[in-house]
Amino acid sequence: MTRLMRLGSAALPLLFGVTAANAAEQWSVLSGRTVGVDQTVIHGQAGWPGISATLLHGVSPKVDLGGMFAFNYGVENSTCCIWPELKFAAVGRLNLVDTPKYNVGIGAQPGLLLFFPSGGSTQVGVAIPLSFAAGFPISPQVMVIAGADVAFDIFFTSGSYVVIPILFGGGVEYAIEPNLLLTFSLRLGPVIGAGSVSGTTFGLNGLIGLAYKF
Repeated sequence: MTRLMRLGSAALPLLFGVTAANAAEQWSVLSGRTVGVDQTVIHGQAGWPGISATLLHGVSPKVDLGGMFAFNYGVENSTCCIWPELKFAAVGRLNLVDTPKYNVGIGAQPGLLLFFPSGGSTQVGVAIPLSFAAGFPISPQVMVIAGADVAFDIFFTSGSYVVIPILFGGGVEYAIEPNLLLTFSLRLGPVIGAGSVSGTTFGLNGLIGLAYKF
């Protein structure tokens, strides 16, 4: 019995070491961790406010670059404006801190916005969304995420105005396979309008997706 206890005590550090190493090797599309240097990932999502496809490539251990296309039926996450919207954006992600227990990163998706209000003219603008995300690996397969998104959407038609969604929430990633993640994210908060279109509405961003590493 004593020998078994000694063997168990000796094995525990090795077990925890393997678990920490596996957690450190996890790649991510929602947290502060990147997809990995020279790795390419496509991430499709659907829910509210629409559907999107994002392509990411790890240009360094700390940086991902890529592009995103979205078709939305909720304009800039607002639950009051159910109009078609198209988004074309560049994507950048920067990892700031990465440990086996947690990671922190920031991101940006600058791009072009078009939405089509019923009975009105097409609205054209530019978007400057910024994001913050922290990830917490709780197993080699599961990453829990907390984060916040703030966007500055500037429109030039129907008078100049700005739409600012400020959303907070979290999400989770589950590794179905080493190269396949199931993702879920949820953000809530106000959507503030200023300028020729003003007021505040409730914003919601809830998406489920799959991320595949080539």
